[in-house]
This record gives sequence, C-alpha cells and structure tokens, in this order.
Amino acid sequence: MRSIEDVTVKGRRSKIPIYELVGAYGIGPEFEPDEATLRLCKLTRTTYNALVAEDYATALSRYQEIAVEYPDDPVACAMTKRLAAIDPSRLVPLQMSR
Repeated sequence: MRSIEDVTVKGRRSKIPIYELVGAYGIGPEFEPDEATLRLCKLTRTTYNALVAEDYATALSRYQEIAVEYPDDPVACAMTKRLAAIDPSRLVPLQMSR
C-alpha cells in the first residue's frame, strides 16, 4: 500500500488515512509490485511523513522530486499542484519550542 494523504470526513474530527493499493503478496506473481513500484512507495512514505508533520516545504520538494522520476504518477502531480497553491508563509516547517 502507498500512503496518499489524510482526510477529514464531514462531521468527524479525526483524520482518516487514504492509501493506494499497488500490489499484493501471496496471491500470484502478477500481483507482486516491481522494484520501481517499491521505490515509489518508499519515496512517497517519506513525503507523506513530511506532509503529516505539516512540513509543507519539504513535502512539496519531495513530491516534485517524485514527479521528475515518475512523471506519470498522478499522486505526485496532484499533490505538487495542491502544495504549490498553499500560502508561502505556511510552507515554513513548524518549530517546536522548548
């Protein structure tokens, strides 16, 4: 599975993670993900972690990198557009105070 983003359902407070099923093990070799798909999932996971942490600048940069390596990836393209539309002042990573 590939993490995409968290969404909030209307009327609910908690966020629900959305995933993309990209392969499966144990039901046949035709369903097992190839190396390129595994790499895409790994890159997306680190990007998703930045997104969840509200580090939008890092998430945007990583989605742009994914889009260069995987230009046909609809998730990277859509998330790049969405993050690029965010107010630049919100792209600064949150700082924890001591």
